[in-house]
Amino acid sequence: MYANYAIAVTVEEYDGAAAVADTNVIMNESFESTAPFGWGFWCDGAVTCTFDAVDGAALLTYDAYGSETWHIKVEQGGIAFEEGATYKLMFRAKGDAARDFFAGFWNGSENFEQQFNLTTEWQDFEFEF
Repeated sequence: MYANYAIAVTVEEYDGAAAVADTNVIMNESFESTAPFGWGFWCDGAVTCTFDAVDGAALLTYDAYGSETWHIKVEQGGIAFEEGATYKLMFRAKGDAARDFFAGFWNGSENFEQQFNLTTEWQDFEFEF
């Protein structure tokens, strides 16, 4: 099994210099509830995975890699973005081993995606879109 962890996920409006106060659009960004409220996951039929909130962190475990970046995903739908605004995704993450992973957003017509290098130590990541 493979395992990835994430904590403190936020998506906030970004004015080019800093996040705009009180604009986070993510529900349960600290994974504080016992069930991952607001979050869902999906795995391709050839992959078995689980997703849970453990000690304030999201834990995604899976038994194989898919052939596409979207074959294993954690998601939160129903996010309303203001047209023309710039946003920044910020989160901390680590894995049980070093590996690449992708984070992104699909707005119904366009995909915004970036590759990150996960390690076994907690790291801060950000992605502007």
